[in-house]
Amino acid sequence: METPIDATTDAILGDVARACGVCVYHAALRGATLRVEIDAEGGVSLETCGCFSRALDARLRDIQHPRARLPLEVSSPGVERRLRRPAHYVAAVGRLVAVSTGTEVIEGRLESADDEGFVVAGPSRARRLPYSEVRWARLKVADDELFGRRNQKKTTG
Repeated sequence: METPIDATTDAILGDVARACGVCVYHAALRGATLRVEIDAEGGVSLETCGCFSRALDARLRDIQHPRARLPLEVSSPGVERRLRRPAHYVAAVGRLVAVSTGTEVIEGRLESADDEGFVVAGPSRARRLPYSEVRWARLKVADDELFGRRNQKKTTG
């Protein structure tokens, strides 16, 4: 189970992220561990995660922040990342998603998103959902997005 982080820790994360050239996608406490997902245009490498982790650890220790004693996990949100905030949905417009309302899972293309909800176009119809009805949502990545188009016609010349 995740616990939201406090505003002071959130501000520190933002400062360190800007200094490292990344953004904080999501941060929370999971048990005694501070988990931080970072992202950047084009994704993040293990080296980038390590750099952010060392910079954050140093900053927390420098100011003697209580979180400095906790284990720290830094990672990318991944290609099939969870959509947690309206900004995540807005950034994902045009992509394939899977959304659970608790009673059903809806898969389709995210057509639009705003501050109140979003529209998913499924195989038979488009459906608008308010964020309050979402149990979880994540990007879905088709094989051709990961590995390139298979069965493309080769041109000969």
